[in-house]
Amino acid sequence: MKKIILSLFISSSVLAQTAKQVIVLNEGYYNWSTQTQVVPVTLGAYDVALKTYTSFDTIPAAQFASDVIIDDNYIYAATSVGIYKYNKNSKQFVTNNTATGIRKMCVWNNQLLVSRGDIGLNNYFFQAYDKNTLALIYELDVTNGPAYSTEGISVVGDSCYIALNNGFNFPNYTGYIGVIYLPTATYVRQFDLGPIGLNPDYFAIKNGVIHTLNNRDFTNASISTYELATGQLATTDLQISSGCGTSVLAGTEILYQVMGATTLQKFSLSSQSTYDSLLINKPVYGLAHEDVANLIYAGETDFVSTGQVFIYNMAGLALDSFMVGVSPGNMVIDYNSTSGIAENVSQLNVYPNPATNQIYLGNQKPASYQILNVTGIKVAEGVALPQANINISNLSNGIYFLKTQSGTYKFNKQ
Repeated sequence: MKKIILSLFISSSVLAQTAKQVIVLNEGYYNWSTQTQVVPVTLGAYDVALKTYTSFDTIPAAQFASDVIIDDNYIYAATSVGIYKYNKNSKQFVTNNTATGIRKMCVWNNQLLVSRGDIGLNNYFFQAYDKNTLALIYELDVTNGPAYSTEGISVVGDSCYIALNNGFNFPNYTGYIGVIYLPTATYVRQFDLGPIGLNPDYFAIKNGVIHTLNNRDFTNASISTYELATGQLATTDLQISSGCGTSVLAGTEILYQVMGATTLQKFSLSSQSTYDSLLINKPVYGLAHEDVANLIYAGETDFVSTGQVFIYNMAGLALDSFMVGVSPGNMVIDYNSTSGIAENVSQLNVYPNPATNQIYLGNQKPASYQILNVTGIKVAEGVALPQANINISNLSNGIYFLKTQSGTYKFNKQ
């Protein structure tokens, strides 16, 4: 066993993740010309083992829906008439509020953080709610927070990163990433994605890197990567003739579909280029990536009466499908611990991945850790000092799990 810095541990049994269910938020169909809700917003769950889909709630008052996430044992769904909370196991409704303009959500400690944007909305583009009661805790106005409407949002440590796109003020789009220091609720800075990084629509953070797909003015699009540790920014022009309808981070790639197209393009994060495509032969409305089995869930709809989710492997082969509600634009994977090793990615900032010689935690305090192989055997342990690296050069190539008090993270040693 490789011992880096001596630290005592009592090893516990380890658990592994499998996908348990896929929660689907169907946006329904609102006829804007007649101002009528033709098909309501609905929520449903696809049981991965049983291969069955069951609708568990209808929100008739909502004109549209914008996001669904899972935190602990609860589902949170953002709609035009508020945030709705459910027990993820029983699917029982827990509570809701009447918040408007919510775009995307994430969780920090007991707070549900949201980005905001809508036609006519001109203030408070960031809000924090109590994740238990959904009561408003605080909000930042345009003087003390984001000055433009926001979209993607995510947390690393005690910092919230939020995309400012001014998305409801065509054609005056912006392209910034704002940073909020959450312990003091302070908007500390923002950085510019550059002249071709306008209108960040898709947003994800993985392994200490922010990834955005920027729809610009919908006559072209780009992908930006920003390394949190170094501040290095790279923005790649996709050289297409329109924006992208949907996209998702899938391992070391971003999959995206050009509006009106029927293929999924594959953008390599290592080469920063589009290098291949998946010939799925259909336009999709929403995408989700299942990390364990490396599968793609793609929502298709006619926007009026039908919706269906197709399951693809990374070669673009359709493995299965299931019928859902109209406009399945948002999906989230719920992972079920069985046997092997449990992961809690959201609480860690571990990078790079894959790694060759060393990995970083991005921790602010000394953190005890263990490294386990895929069979659950401990192969290293120690204490990672703040901002220091963990040497993994002596490990054999393969998949490992880094365990800390914050959670467990999977990485690949190459």
